[in-house]
Amino acid sequence: IDRTVTAGGARLLASRLARPLLDVAAIDQRLDAVDWFVEHRQLRQRLREVLKGAGDMARALSRLALGRGGPRDLGCIRDTLKVGERLAGMAGGSPDPLSPPPFELEHVFKALTPSLHEGLSQFLAILEQGLGPDLPALARDGGFVASGVRPELDQARTLRDDSRKVIAAMESQLALESGVPLKIRHNGVLGYFVEATAGKADPLFQPPLNATFIHRQTLANQVRFTTVELADLDARIAQAAERALAMEVAAFEDWREQARMLADAIQIASEALARLDVASSLAEWAEDAGAVRPVVDTSYAFDAKGARHPVVEAAVKRAGDPYTPNDCCLDASGETGARLSIVTGPNMAGKSTFLRQNALLAILAQ
Repeated sequence: IDRTVTAGGARLLASRLARPLLDVAAIDQRLDAVDWFVEHRQLRQRLREVLKGAGDMARALSRLALGRGGPRDLGCIRDTLKVGERLAGMAGGSPDPLSPPPFELEHVFKALTPSLHEGLSQFLAILEQGLGPDLPALARDGGFVASGVRPELDQARTLRDDSRKVIAAMESQLALESGVPLKIRHNGVLGYFVEATAGKADPLFQPPLNATFIHRQTLANQVRFTTVELADLDARIAQAAERALAMEVAAFEDWREQARMLADAIQIASEALARLDVASSLAEWAEDAGAVRPVVDTSYAFDAKGARHPVVEAAVKRAGDPYTPNDCCLDASGETGARLSIVTGPNMAGKSTFLRQNALLAILAQ
């Protein structure tokens, strides 16, 4: 029966199956939601298509709250809140004014409207503006804050990212001034350095070039130098990269703290998405399976007419065979049916299947 399209919806459906209710009014509220989606098929299909874009916001929030989350979790919250906002807008104009959403769904759509919660609406706007398109799993990887949000960050990034152009220009200038073929390279020990082949490096040791080129290292086939200008540029590039990353990490920590402060509102929206998914998915299953809405009351009667075992019926249909429905009528009061029925048939299959079928129907009735 699982037709859910979100992780939260799948978990909620499993939870409801494992923990059936005893409150008839609460059961009827759930059935009202399923019934409404059965009646509004086109809207249901559109909503479910949008629902597929929802992420696992509950898990993302949990990771952020525990200090293990990253920019992708913030992106998940941003994208899923936008999905919820869109869903609430789609349901805002009911397809049938005479059949507005029932109580259960009305509360769901309200919970999915960020504008009804000022803090959540502002947080969504911040994430939409602040997060870039490519989000890493970890904040320390950087590159997740959108351009144009923080001018100081943009400046540091420009120096860091345009360093190749600056280095290439400096390389051409030094080669031209010295008349020696050389390359500017980089490693983790020396940073940026000028490299020339051993056979052509002699002029760099002689005046006047030795005043510019400071010897750093001699290898078998290469000689490495630095210059005051190159050392200064190396320091500025390294500082720019560190400064850019520090600013991004600070932005992430700020947004993570805001998510923690709004955890209750985000959790409510996440639960609302799951409830919407479960109600619409059960309506989808009910339509495909030809299921009908049961009457649930406080009587002692269990009266199933033309009942079907959902799993057995599906298996029989796949084999191309017909399924034969059956009835079960029991009443502990003895008013509408027998208090006890004995199912017998030595060496005949189906007795326990019949028992399980009715047990399943008692749960599915919710």
